Amino acid sequence: MAKIRSNKVTYMTSGQLADYLEVNVETLRYYERINLIPDVKKDTNGYKQYDSEQVRRLIFILVCKDMGFTLNEIKGFFSNSTYTDIMNYYKEHEGLPADLEDNIRLVVKDKIVSLQKEITTINEKIENLNGFIRKLDKAAIVSEKACKLNK
Repeated sequence: MAKIRSNKVTYMTSGQLADYLEVNVETLRYYERINLIPDVKKDTNGYKQYDSEQVRRLIFILVCKDMGFTLNEIKGFFSNSTYTDIMNYYKEHEGLPADLEDNIRLVVKDKIVSLQKEITTINEKIENLNGFIRKLDKAAIVSEKACKLNK
């Protein structure tokens, strides 16, 4: 992983970072194209070089994705402030700025409501399927009895 040594940042190439984060290099390229990872520099050989802040940003993005946030929702986390400002504030105050924290809290609450609706919908579908199985079972019993009566 990129390390900071005596205020000097070492970098990771796209391949190294993709391996470290267990993602495809195309994922990194896509995140750059949609500007989730801005300002990726290239070395003299043309290889992209990700610094430690960009690595932290990518880890944050992947954690958010794992929690079910869309890329647009994640972009919203960065809309009010630059990520660097956020990270600097976080380092200095051991927490997030109130406006960003409020923004994230609202998005998280909306996500919870959305997931609860999905759970309700899924539970209804499960109940409908269970009802269908009960009807199939009753139909099989009726059919079996009808066959015995016809013998």
